[in-house]
Amino acid sequence: MNETKTYFPLPDSLGGWRTLTGPEEIKKVAGIDPFKLNSAFDFVRTTTDNGGLLVVKNGYLVYEKYFGKGQREATPNLGSCGKSFTSIAVGILMDERPDLFPKGLNQKIFTPDYLPFNAFPLPDSRMADI
Repeated sequence: MNETKTYFPLPDSLGGWRTLTGPEEIKKVAGIDPFKLNSAFDFVRTTTDNGGLLVVKNGYLVYEKYFGKGQREATPNLGSCGKSFTSIAVGILMDERPDLFPKGLNQKIFTPDYLPFNAFPLPDSRMADI
């Protein structure tokens, strides 16, 4: 079994994500064609006036580019949009790794098994029921 250390990026004030910068490094470490990332960014620009494209793979920030009013510190009003993405990601994870969710949707996830050590103690005891 291949044991890998879980990576949690530092806050931006302390250096943030590990990054890959050169095309060769991106191809070697992430296995992604950087020219295709530029094509994806060009497509995203045709869909909205403001935004960006960020790609993270294997714990590395591989691509980060913005346009219009889009920028790293932007805080657009997305409402509850993030919940949809989270539920899709968790659904995919549950399908691909059912062993991680023996209780299915009743699995408690606000535990040290799933969150980094610095998430504890929980700031709100009600979170333990999630």
